[in-house]
Amino acid sequence: RQTDTYVYLAPRVGYYFTPSTIIGTQIIYQYTADDRDKLQGTLIGHSYGTGLWARQFLIEEVFLHAEWEALNQPIYTFSGTETIQNRQWVNSVMLGAGYYKRFGNRGGFSASVLYIVNYDNNNSPYSSPWVFRIGAYL
Repeated sequence: RQTDTYVYLAPRVGYYFTPSTIIGTQIIYQYTADDRDKLQGTLIGHSYGTGLWARQFLIEEVFLHAEWEALNQPIYTFSGTETIQNRQWVNSVMLGAGYYKRFGNRGGFSASVLYIVNYDNNNSPYSSPWVFRIGAYL
């Protein structure tokens, strides 16, 4: 039986340059646990990084989203019975759109669909070029 665990945390700070344009930054932490390879056991990974992002609201609740993300991620090499972990920086450029529902004056909830335009299946921290995100804002 295969079990994969994936946790992505990215606290964000943004600034409204105009009433419909937000530009911001984020710090990122990813936790992964993958037991697809029965010979090597479960591979636990911790990735960290940063990013810049921008949102342009087309109407009050619908936005376009652009993001650059840099993650330092583990890379595993297998030598006989030994698993060697190295690290590498991976850059991802994402474009997409989403929906934002405001709660009160400051908070809200968002859901977005992003596409990684420079996706590389061999090096990406994501298993697909499509990224689906949900988030809460305070």
